[in-house]
Amino acid sequence: MQRDITKIFDHQREKLEELHITQDTIQRIRAAQAPLRRQLTRRQVKPLSQSGVLKVNDANRSIQARKAKDMAVEERKLARQFEKVYGYKPTQRPEEAIRKAAEAEEAATRQGEFFFIDN
Repeated sequence: MQRDITKIFDHQREKLEELHITQDTIQRIRAAQAPLRRQLTRRQVKPLSQSGVLKVNDANRSIQARKAKDMAVEERKLARQFEKVYGYKPTQRPEEAIRKAAEAEEAATRQGEFFFIDN
């Protein structure tokens, strides 16, 4: 019985040493990778969580940022095309005016009326 207990303790000691070696290796790998500042591609998530695991929030944040950037590029492109065709820059309507027009259209459609916006 004493021999079995010593075997169990020896086995646990070995496993503990292996665990310490593994933890040390992981710490050295993280320390070596920390200063790397590689250029990220368009689709990569920039600020990952501390553990380096991609989470849903990280992915959603990246998708929203990419969509906003793409929309801004598309708006500039359409503004250049408008200016090229009509000879002047398009006027920017404030968000409040757009919201009011949308509410008026929604109210008109609820009442069964036709809604027409005159420029």
